[in-house]
Amino acid sequence: MIDWLNDKSFKIGSVDFTIDITPGSERRQSLQNNFTLVKTKGYIQNYLDLDRHYKNILELGLFQGGSLVFFDQLFKPEKIVGVELSKVPIDALNEYIKDQKGRVKAYYGTSQGDINHLEAIVTKDFGGQLDLVIDDASHLYELTRASFVTLFPLLQPGGMYIIEDWAWSHRQNAQVGSHPWQDQPALTNLIYQLISELGGSNNIEDILINNNMVKIRKKKSAGLGSEVIQHSYLRGKKIPLI
Repeated sequence: MIDWLNDKSFKIGSVDFTIDITPGSERRQSLQNNFTLVKTKGYIQNYLDLDRHYKNILELGLFQGGSLVFFDQLFKPEKIVGVELSKVPIDALNEYIKDQKGRVKAYYGTSQGDINHLEAIVTKDFGGQLDLVIDDASHLYELTRASFVTLFPLLQPGGMYIIEDWAWSHRQNAQVGSHPWQDQPALTNLIYQLISELGGSNNIEDILINNNMVKIRKKKSAGLGSEVIQHSYLRGKKIPLI
């Protein structure tokens, strides 16, 4: 499926990908048919290990569009849509989309916290049902939680919800007061809530956590519209915001 050319580049079919995790503005821009992917080789393996049966995929956060193209090439879904906070179009991605006959779509200027717009997108583009959601957007607790509470109920039974980079607050560079997100609650708070949901409700089948991401699988017995994190299973206690 993947043809690795070296540790920083690979092909899927006729599409080339270049890995670049350089921080900030120095990061490589996507080019037509050679897309930038901000994921290491080990990180990518997380997706190679998944099943390939996802028909309707929604991605939150596009950067240079490389991951949206990667997921399209890897999973071959019937429909895949990405949303991006930036209003600046990604030229290489737009060229790719033109050739996909409506299967691939991107919404620019869309916050993952705009739950009304997210719901409208799922209704319009997916008929109200998703199989896989990948959140690589803000990485902030409140926004990530808002997306999850909105979109997880729209997953088909057995569907998967992935939250990338949940552990940012525990990295070494985040342990100093000068970190730009020093006052932001850690995404770990959401993980705590998900674990309590796993124990207390019948909506989550399992949660798989590694250093890179958390994968939340919906129970096959949980139907569309099943709410999550709307009730507390914490014996009346509160999760401390760390």
